[in-house]
Amino acid sequence: SIEMTLVKELVLKRGVPYLGLCRGSQLLNVAMGGTLYFDIATETGSTIPHIDYQNYDGHRHALSVRPDTPLSGWFREQFQGLPATADARLNVNSYH
Repeated sequence: SIEMTLVKELVLKRGVPYLGLCRGSQLLNVAMGGTLYFDIATETGSTIPHIDYQNYDGHRHALSVRPDTPLSGWFREQFQGLPATADARLNVNSYH
């Protein structure tokens, strides 16, 4: 697609700044070799509820953050006191 070509050629090869929101972040993830699941439960076997129609805007679920990742660094203060090898947990929404 033209979107993928633009991300690979302009953003990744030439270093053009890119703010990827929603589909844009998914596109960048795939362009860099990441995975994208259309239906998490079907494709991964996950039993974690990712949407709750009765609490649509308020529903969150926990995820583990590996200590050796940029995300862990961004939440360093929140994770202080955990052993260096422990996965920290964040509550996120994934209904969008």
